[in-house]
Amino acid sequence: MLRVTCRLIFLSSMILILAMRAAPARAVALFVVDDDGLDCPNPDTNTITDALALAHGSPATITVCPGFYPETVVVNFEDSINLIAPNGAILPAVTNETIIVENSRNILVQRFIIVGPSIVGAIRVTDSENIVIDRNLIDGQNQNADNVMFSAIRYVNATGSITNNEIVGWHSINFTRQLHGISVEGNGGQLVTIADNHIADVDRVGINVLGDVLVEVNHNFIDSISPAPAGANFPSAITVWGAPGSVIRDNIIRSNAFPAAGEFIGIVAQGDGTQVGLNHIEGASIGIVFSSIGSTFRKDRIAQNEILDTNRGIFILCITPLHSSCSIANLTVSNNVIVNKAVRGTVGILLVASGNQFQMAVILRAVIRGNQVAHFTDGWLEQVGFNGKIIAAYANNKFTP
Repeated sequence: MLRVTCRLIFLSSMILILAMRAAPARAVALFVVDDDGLDCPNPDTNTITDALALAHGSPATITVCPGFYPETVVVNFEDSINLIAPNGAILPAVTNETIIVENSRNILVQRFIIVGPSIVGAIRVTDSENIVIDRNLIDGQNQNADNVMFSAIRYVNATGSITNNEIVGWHSINFTRQLHGISVEGNGGQLVTIADNHIADVDRVGINVLGDVLVEVNHNFIDSISPAPAGANFPSAITVWGAPGSVIRDNIIRSNAFPAAGEFIGIVAQGDGTQVGLNHIEGASIGIVFSSIGSTFRKDRIAQNEILDTNRGIFILCITPLHSSCSIANLTVSNNVIVNKAVRGTVGILLVASGNQFQMAVILRAVIRGNQVAHFTDGWLEQVGFNGKIIAAYANNKFTP
């Protein structure tokens, strides 16, 4: 009986394996789009929208030939679509976002050129998985609408990667609002990689991450972020706010090129287990701000960054809103080079803890070691406000006034 049972199991397994081998893979449909048929004779369609309608429900590669495509491209409820313009295809900015990906998975958008002022944004990805936005050029031509807030590339509750894109001229006419180069928002721990992008001439924030999102922000080059007008929030090249376990690494940030008065921060970080390392920051008012406002963070690391020509190099801030505590524990600030060449800065490394009448603000077991600080009034400094407490150990730091 046992032998018969084993034989039946073996035969069932073999049938299943043969059936799996015999099942054909889903064919990938191929479509060609050309607006006028001159670059690619005999195209399947003249618009990207029509090509997506032909491909609906099946894996497909849609090749878009050079041309001018004044349309809103919407990818909705699709799986495994490659939308590629190998030699560049121009999409003028429209009333809505120019490219929208929603409720989809395994989508590639590559090598498009989105040009012109916008009142909403260029590319938006919402409620989707494994979306790759790669090698696109977005040029707002420095004429985006005032009194609005939007991003050139925006992910909302989505996973995937934003890589090798160039975003330029993405600011409002009068520098009055927050226009981000790349924005990622979420509340479910989504993983997004933001790497190798070039962002220039942007209002307020080059890369902005907000919420429960796990991000890797690596190898981006960000310059010419406009400084804030009087009374506005400080702009930054990179802000990662409330994103635990995120990595900000190997980015190059250079001073803003706009004449307006105001301050500019290289990197703003907040999150449990955040790592900020090997970044080059030059010409910012503050190099790196790590902030815990009404939260508890542990085991964050700021290491091996190069910060040049700044008023304050690294600013650790722990403050408490009303009825909320603040705690930063086991923070490591190590082996950073913070050097001014032309003008003396205020302080190289600053720790601030300030509570309120209800709650404390504490920075505990901070380790400040192996840092090189030069041409500042103070190398490192602690400021303890009402109901605040700082316990930090300093070792092997070098300060040259």
